[in-house]
Amino acid sequence: MHSPEISQVLRNERCGLFFLAGLDRNNKHRTLTVHTAKGNLSEENERFIRARFGEFDADLSVVIRHHAFKNLFEPRCLEHFIGTFSHDEIVCDPTGAFSRADDLLSLASRMRSEFGHWLKKLLWQSETGSLLLVLDPAAGKDPVVNPAMVKRLETTAWNVFESGANSDLSKVLNTISVVTEVPAGSHTPVDASSIDTPKARKSLGGVIAKVSGIAGMIGLGSAALANAHLPESHETGTALPGISALNGLTSLGENALGQRNMFQALGGLRLYFGNSDPELMAACGMADFFAGKCVIDRYWSGGKGEQIEPSTSRTSYSN
Repeated sequence: MHSPEISQVLRNERCGLFFLAGLDRNNKHRTLTVHTAKGNLSEENERFIRARFGEFDADLSVVIRHHAFKNLFEPRCLEHFIGTFSHDEIVCDPTGAFSRADDLLSLASRMRSEFGHWLKKLLWQSETGSLLLVLDPAAGKDPVVNPAMVKRLETTAWNVFESGANSDLSKVLNTISVVTEVPAGSHTPVDASSIDTPKARKSLGGVIAKVSGIAGMIGLGSAALANAHLPESHETGTALPGISALNGLTSLGENALGQRNMFQALGGLRLYFGNSDPELMAACGMADFFAGKCVIDRYWSGGKGEQIEPSTSRTSYSN
């Protein structure tokens, strides 16, 4: 079977909810790996997948990997997250996010080649579709970065982007900004060099309160962010785990014109990656917190970015 045929089989609804399928080749041997969040695929789904490929291609090995929810949130940047799913070829990408993530990582590599030691961090802001290039002025001979220089550097950055094959990434990349300090708001480190090394870790409750805009919340019970970067007191922005970048890269919720409904996109991601930890989802921009330790899915709101108080039928409560 060729890749398009494999993809066609996987589109059958009886294959269930998986978020990625990759093909690897080793001489004449080929292995198809299907990635799913733990609990999303039933035994019937697995039997169907193995049976269908057994009928068409007995020489194709099928591996189904069930990823624990908390493990998906451990990588501290997009590069480390995507590296968990390294394959010779992506044959099925239901969320549309992984192909674009590869394009974003390729762009990051070209940016570092262009800017060299001047470029300290590359940060992705999902909600605005913005790529932030954080410079290190001390690395250059002239420590002063004035507005005129910033404008020239942003023009250079756009030229780097347009010189590459980023046709699909262009649908979600709205701005490229050159800054000397990490701005306020949440972001995802793009590559490993963009990760901060914390001197001291804050409590999980602290980072969730900061991300959610709620102070003083304790005892949230989630430990999945323990290995993720927790922001230092001098930082104005909040670094989120690598998986959070998918919020702004997914093709879910897009129409034929490329316009996106963010809430449909987030809702789709929730289906593919599960929802076993509401607090963690909120901390990563996939849900909103309200007073009383209450979480509501962001895609249940009106689609205009306004805050909507939770209703009992659409609300999940933490323990």
